[in-house]
Amino acid sequence: MEGTPKTYVQHLMKENAAELITLLEQGGRLYVCGDGSRMAPDVEEEIRQAYANIHQVSPDEARKWLDGLQTHGRYAKDVWAVNYSVEAQLEFAVTQAAGRSPVILRKGRRFL
Repeated sequence: MEGTPKTYVQHLMKENAAELITLLEQGGRLYVCGDGSRMAPDVEEEIRQAYANIHQVSPDEARKWLDGLQTHGRYAKDVWAVNYSVEAQLEFAVTQAAGRSPVILRKGRRFL
């Protein structure tokens, strides 16, 4: 809806921080999947902040806690990030418009 601010997963996590941390401490698992350039780091930061705020610990202690969850397989990430040059984006658009396979090769590297 126009004029309505977007709600992202990290916003909902912040609203429900106590419940999220409680679930994780009771053996819950968290799986983050999606954009590794923006969403995943924001989600991870929100988890660390929630833990630090609830337990009144340092950011470093919160990071160690989250690292522990990851080590024990209770926090997993499946993330992707794409960073194309303007030139590569243009070539991609032209290739698609011409009906060819949307694969961009640049200096021997496959981008898509």
